[in-house]
Amino acid sequence: MNANTEFSRRSVLQSTGAVVIAFSMAGTAEAFAQATAAAGRPPLIPTELDSWLAIARDGSVTIHQDAHLYAGLLDGSDRAVQKLQPGRRAYVHVARGRLTVNGQPLEAGDALKATDTAEIVLQQGEGAEVLLFDLA
Repeated sequence: MNANTEFSRRSVLQSTGAVVIAFSMAGTAEAFAQATAAAGRPPLIPTELDSWLAIARDGSVTIHQDAHLYAGLLDGSDRAVQKLQPGRRAYVHVARGRLTVNGQPLEAGDALKATDTAEIVLQQGEGAEVLLFDLA
């Protein structure tokens, strides 16, 4: 039996290639409704929220936010450039492999946040699977 019990986000991603985020809202809807009513506030209506994320039963995801999400596979001489409009930000997450983002080397589990830049350049991939978020 292996006694190594050290875990890191990078080691999990390298071995599985997946991140699962789970949370439970059991019982919170009623408690939140009571707290909202007690504070004299009207109930929240999903279509009137500033931002939210909905995952449907069919697996589709709706993001109610000024964001664009891109997924890509890069290897060898592949190169991708995402132009950013002034005032927008980017977040890049490497799920598998390695690559450079605007010249910064990243590998599985790494992330990069970019502000005040006109473009995001993804290149020099080695079996890279990457997510790019273009955010307001």
